[in-house]
Amino acid sequence: MADVNALLTLFRRLDVLSTWGSVGRVAGWSLVWCLAVSAVVVPFIPAADRAVEPDVPPSDVAYVGPTSLTDFAGFLPPADDDETFTIAWIGGSEIKLGTVSVAAAVDRRIASVGGQPVRTVVSSLLAPRTIDVIRALDTAGAAGVDAVVVALNPTWTRSGLSLRGWDNLDVSNVGALWRDVDTLPWAAAITSPDDLAWRISRATIGAVEGQFELNEYAVERLDSLDLVLDPEEPVPPEIDPRLPDSDSFWLVQEHGTQIVGDEPARVEALMRGAGLPSGPARGLIDELFERLDALDVPVYAYASPLNPELLVDPSFNEAAALVEAFWSDLADDLEADADAIGGAIVVDARMWSRNDARARGIYGDAIHMVDAEPFGEFLAARVCAHFRSVDAALECR
Repeated sequence: MADVNALLTLFRRLDVLSTWGSVGRVAGWSLVWCLAVSAVVVPFIPAADRAVEPDVPPSDVAYVGPTSLTDFAGFLPPADDDETFTIAWIGGSEIKLGTVSVAAAVDRRIASVGGQPVRTVVSSLLAPRTIDVIRALDTAGAAGVDAVVVALNPTWTRSGLSLRGWDNLDVSNVGALWRDVDTLPWAAAITSPDDLAWRISRATIGAVEGQFELNEYAVERLDSLDLVLDPEEPVPPEIDPRLPDSDSFWLVQEHGTQIVGDEPARVEALMRGAGLPSGPARGLIDELFERLDALDVPVYAYASPLNPELLVDPSFNEAAALVEAFWSDLADDLEADADAIGGAIVVDARMWSRNDARARGIYGDAIHMVDAEPFGEFLAARVCAHFRSVDAALECR
């Protein structure tokens, strides 16, 4: 309290924020300062392809979208041109984690589609929500991609509580949700006033628009001056600002802190949600598939497979079956809807790991593979078969 009183005293002495006029002056000079910084200091343009840990074996896959929890720019559009057949691959860490990439395993098996060389672009982040995928799809669609592959995360079958939110990315909801009448309720529920402020500032101030690269530049310069922490050493976990506040995560509130260290139990709990119905989740999923339909390109959506060694547990298997039933109902509805896509979208609801012997021994945990090649071989065949079913000219080579 003493610090607050001292600060208020200083403000009064300097006549700062003591009247509405002074508030306006502070706001005006802050804006001028930001614009000056944008014109003088920021030599950066947001990059479309962002660096991630290289694939092993090496691949030509391009990775776009946020790789930092401080990136307010959301997803950036993948590069595209008329000379390539561009496949947008969208999902979470199950398609790219560390050096392992399912998308790369498929890309290595498809050199061309319809006589055009293939370019695979991946938009992913850890634990994406359905709204994150919708935004990634919007930017991919605007870039004119030729096909889309979506890894259907098992946690999307429950309400938004089933995943912690990346609040820093909600600035992009302004474009993704506010423009359509059907999604206005979601826009009001998910987007906060500060998201609107960030979006406006991003559109007017270059320092905010280019903050992803600027942040990295600033961190390097500040670390070189740090006399307390060695920049070569990792930041201690207890002071790492990137870590989420686990106490506010519903999973910890519902099951206790021990759930964080029990990976199979955590995944099962995420699939079951917080005891809430799947109806709210289906609303955003329907919006996602309506936008996929509007792209008018081949779409292959598949249920992300789980470690078969965990599926032998009756309780875990029951939760996985609920996920498959959700996607199966969606697939049936799409097939029954005569206006839906005319066969351009297929939803593969059954998990690959249930009945393929190649799935054994390739998982490091419940959902992440340490060897994506067996699954890549399976997916390449399924994706190419779907392309041919949509257009006989889309033959993979």
